[in-house]
Amino acid sequence: MSADYAMVQRSTDGRIMTSTTFATQQKVFAKRMKKIESGRNRRWKDPHTGFSVTKKAGPKKSMPAPPSFVRSVIVGIAVLLVARYALFQAEIYASEDVLAYAAEYMPIIVVAFPLFLLIAARMMLGRKGLLSFGMQAGTVVLGAAALHNAVWLAPDVFLQLFSPEWVNGVKASAEPGTLVLGPLTYRL
Repeated sequence: MSADYAMVQRSTDGRIMTSTTFATQQKVFAKRMKKIESGRNRRWKDPHTGFSVTKKAGPKKSMPAPPSFVRSVIVGIAVLLVARYALFQAEIYASEDVLAYAAEYMPIIVVAFPLFLLIAARMMLGRKGLLSFGMQAGTVVLGAAALHNAVWLAPDVFLQLFSPEWVNGVKASAEPGTLVLGPLTYRL
């Protein structure tokens, strides 16, 4: 390698550059790269194409999503509350004959209707995970057995969501500190 070669460089467009212009361009390039890599810069302009390019951003600094089992429990509780409210509304508008017939099957309906709503919601949302379905179904069954305890603990919260008749009906259906599974009642 000759000494002259180290002093002269050929640019990409065919111009001949001396080592001083080459060093200057390296400094400009390093400065541009530093600006591109800075955390504040989200976009930069490509000097060759002239297009504004979005830099790959790192993860957002927002609150992370809760674990899947927490989301499953929240969905199960929400489905249970919707189902309980729908059953309460159905009891208001149903005839006495329908209520007398349904009273025999009400423990099954209280669990089966939320599970049906849960399956329908999962189908509409395209969810396929078996583990999350198990968590949601378990939450629905446990919630169906123990929702009255939450109503006894915080009736004012449920009064904001539901009517006073619903809250009084749930409180009248079971004593606090129990699990109600159909005709069976277990004291905690």
